[in-house]
Amino acid sequence: MLRDAALAFGAGWAVDRLHAAGRITGSASFLNPKGRMMYLAIIPQFIDPAASIAVQAGALSALFVVLCGLVYGAVGLAAASAARLGGVGDRGRRALEGLAGGLLAVAAGRLAGS
Repeated sequence: MLRDAALAFGAGWAVDRLHAAGRITGSASFLNPKGRMMYLAIIPQFIDPAASIAVQAGALSALFVVLCGLVYGAVGLAAASAARLGGVGDRGRRALEGLAGGLLAVAAGRLAGS
């Protein structure tokens, strides 16, 4: 439907580029083992072996997907808002990278301390 609308307005090239980018991104995400490794390392801690493992795994998987969608959606909205306001300069980018690095260091410290 989107492709037909774009072709009607002569913007078929944009849809083709979007589909190509989606295929590349999807392939990279699928081939990247980090997400699956984290999932397999964290989710089993919350599964009760006495109950149905399949039902619990399905519910936890659904929750994981929903929460990831919310987080990535919020990041996307924040990035779009920043871009609309003129983008983030070098100083803002460095501050953001420092904040992200600090949060990762705190998480690593808490993990090492537990």
